[in-house]
Amino acid sequence: MARLKEAYTGKLNVRQYSDTELRSVALSTDDPISLGTMSDQPPRHDEDLEFVAQYTSGETLVCAFGHHHKRGFLLKGEDDLHHLIGKDCAAEHYGLEWDAFVKSVKTSVDRQRSLRWLHEVSQRILDSGEELEAIVKSPSVAAFDALRVTIRGLPGDIYDAFHYSAKELDTWMRSTFCERDLREERRRKEKAYETWQASLKDRDIRSSERNRLKREWEKAEKASVYSRVTKPILRCPARSLFVGGKMALRLGSIHRDLMAQATNLQGSQRWHPDMVARSLSETAKQFDAIIAELTDAVNLFSPDTLDCLKLLFSGEEYHTLIVERLADGLSFEPRRGTAVVLRRPQDLKPLAFSLYDRLRL
Repeated sequence: MARLKEAYTGKLNVRQYSDTELRSVALSTDDPISLGTMSDQPPRHDEDLEFVAQYTSGETLVCAFGHHHKRGFLLKGEDDLHHLIGKDCAAEHYGLEWDAFVKSVKTSVDRQRSLRWLHEVSQRILDSGEELEAIVKSPSVAAFDALRVTIRGLPGDIYDAFHYSAKELDTWMRSTFCERDLREERRRKEKAYETWQASLKDRDIRSSERNRLKREWEKAEKASVYSRVTKPILRCPARSLFVGGKMALRLGSIHRDLMAQATNLQGSQRWHPDMVARSLSETAKQFDAIIAELTDAVNLFSPDTLDCLKLLFSGEEYHTLIVERLADGLSFEPRRGTAVVLRRPQDLKPLAFSLYDRLRL
């Protein structure tokens, strides 16, 4: 710290504004001259000074101690005259007290910035209220919830396949198929041939036994071997259709909570901005994640997914059903019973909306 040129005994005061006052008071300015009558003399050595505002000027200004600055502080003396004080000059004159003064100013400025941010973000929430309500009541959300009802009417084996895989950690849907086992075929052929060849060298084996072993080898040469293989076909598409709740209820709950929180933020100052930002960020991402479920539901009916589902339900577990691939879905017909059709609802469409982006968190 610079050596004091002359000790000042006056006090440097920073008014402690209430949070309500901080919302509107100007603590920063680019035109300090316009805020009051400027003194042409430096403050007295014993004069108490009160903080008015920080300033950043486009032109160089002469401070109370005769130095040129573009940045500094505007202080008011006991006679209501204003003084421009540059940081370096003040440090020389006021010593350690100036450090405490600057820290106090920073506390007020930071609190004001936080309060204004809280007010702005809460206003953005309130301004988005009608749009959020429209999303909750949108035809696409209604179509999603209607599709959940349709899915619960699928044959039990089909619904269980979706439901159980949706709850599993890896979410894979698997089916069992009978496949030709070429390795086992080759092993059996080689073993039968070796056994027959060994019999030709064994003088103790009767010819009838040799002929039998030869027939076994010839049979193995023509035989096909099949084994049961369980394969993962695809991960459960649109999991929330099978394990989530109604989309309208989930979105509506978030919408109501957001509106209540925004109203509280408008009138209350007890919240810390970091805490609010974190809470709003998590809530906005949750809202966006629910909306993204619409895209997942639409993708359930994509050609590739429908082809995979058709393959999946051709497995042995579903041998009691006839599964038919449709242009926009699948038909499930029990061997005895009425077919159930799973089609994409006409109103089921993705929504291009991000609450996180809208709030600019």
